[in-house]
Amino acid sequence: IDVIRIVLSFLPVSDWVSIEASLAKCSRYVGQMDVVFDQMSLGGGDVGVGVSNEPVSLTKDTFAWAMTKRMRAINVRVGPIFDYSTLDMLITNPDIVHMSIKGRYFSPGDDKRSYEMVFARNQIEDRKLRSLEIQSEYYDWLSPSMLEAILWNCGHLESLCLRSCGVTQQSVELLCPLWANLHTLALSTRALVTRKSLILIAGVCKRLHTLDFDSGHSCVDNTFPSRGLTTLVRSNPGLRSLRFKSITSLGEAGFVRVLEHCPQLTSLYTQELRCRGDGILRAIAANCGPNLESLSIVDEYVTDPHCLLAAVRACPRLKVLNMNGISATSNDVIAAIAETCPELTELRVGNYNQVTSEGVQRFAASIGPRLECLEVHRSYRTNDNAWYALAQKCFQLRYLNASYTY
Repeated sequence: IDVIRIVLSFLPVSDWVSIEASLAKCSRYVGQMDVVFDQMSLGGGDVGVGVSNEPVSLTKDTFAWAMTKRMRAINVRVGPIFDYSTLDMLITNPDIVHMSIKGRYFSPGDDKRSYEMVFARNQIEDRKLRSLEIQSEYYDWLSPSMLEAILWNCGHLESLCLRSCGVTQQSVELLCPLWANLHTLALSTRALVTRKSLILIAGVCKRLHTLDFDSGHSCVDNTFPSRGLTTLVRSNPGLRSLRFKSITSLGEAGFVRVLEHCPQLTSLYTQELRCRGDGILRAIAANCGPNLESLSIVDEYVTDPHCLLAAVRACPRLKVLNMNGISATSNDVIAAIAETCPELTELRVGNYNQVTSEGVQRFAASIGPRLECLEVHRSYRTNDNAWYALAQKCFQLRYLNASYTY
């Protein structure tokens, strides 16, 4: 056996002894073990929401066993973490290749300050880590020194996602030289918001094909440096995927400036940029339409349906189109989408649009059996005639969201 994947999720305490014995037997015959601890306490405390509140006393011991060097590679997805000692086991193991840490319910206290002393950067000479994701829903629960300890000596990193982490300008200057091999970078703008930070990254990261920026948990981001982002994009000619969510300070001009350097994009996602969506659509049509295979323009303020049509017609290779929350979406728009995009298999146009049952019928007749996914939730002018047409024409449909329709 080359690889075995084991998922441990929401399991009762009584099962842990037998599970540990089974894992021990498997490790004798498996070259690579992929262990996933999902939605459970790994450092004491209670199991996650919806499960018995019995303390999980054996979890930490089992997890410590899984961290031994008997396995060539371990994929660990942890959440939530209640105890920094568990995190210490993660960062001091050199054999982990893929690691995702989610501190969903973590509330830092005195324990955090004590463990900052333990997380020394020289603990591991050469880490094998290729992929790292660290995020929390509610707290900046990792201090800069702890984050630096985790990322130190990770010279092989290819994918890095930091959400709601204690990244500072000093952290970037210290760690950035280790990111030369990155092809995927996802950042919360609460972590990196300065132009200098992005320029530093641009000077090192030349192989990026995916960039993902999110404002974190703040509703409005007023400080995102569009010129620094332009520098980063320009230094990565192989960039294929861009994602912006709630980056309100980017603005239409900043967005256009970025897209001017991205004619090679195959995937673009924007949500709640809070600028005129018409300008966004014109920039897409002018700069990166021919190569786009996936386009998401979600919750943007689009007033001119002609701009919408022009953008779609400029993207003939589209396979996935998401226009949820675009009120200008009409019957004519979705009919033109079906006719213009011969490779389209997924369309999402839900949330307060102008689409009626007649429009869905026209769309179904035009796109036919190649449609696999359709989302038209909150399309209040649709009725059963639309669904009958889909059943007759789109018999390869795998997913349909027609909630809140009448």
